[in-house]
Amino acid sequence: MSATTRDLQRVAAETFGWHELRPEQLTAMEAVAAGRDVLAVLPTGAGKSAIYQVPAVLQEGPTLIVSPLVALQRDQRTGIAERADGEDAPEAVVINSVQRAEENRQAWEVVDEGGDCGRQARALLRDARAPPASGLHPAHCRARLLAIRGG
Repeated sequence: MSATTRDLQRVAAETFGWHELRPEQLTAMEAVAAGRDVLAVLPTGAGKSAIYQVPAVLQEGPTLIVSPLVALQRDQRTGIAERADGEDAPEAVVINSVQRAEENRQAWEVVDEGGDCGRQARALLRDARAPPASGLHPAHCRARLLAIRGG
């Protein structure tokens, strides 16, 4: 099911506290929500993270975000928790080599709760030599390793 512009704006405001979205963000969010691949080239601070965070809340199962920057992973997880309004916050976990093994184990448990998409994400990342550059399949799964549980 594809999210409408109104759905995306509502989630952005209610969950993350973003009351205005840029037109280019909405266009990209609509494409993500419809299951299409998106390449968004925007300057620093233009809201690229929102492009997958907002649609993730509207979708069932996990959204997997592959980021090469550990600091960005931490900032995004922290930002989700800080901006989110109470219990509506999506659950976000980070998995990387800097964390303790127990932290990663607990994070993988959250990913595994995502059903088929979670298991597919785990298998893809376990078998990959490098982070995937494209989406997981079937089309309802997302490769985007900050995992956000929506729906």
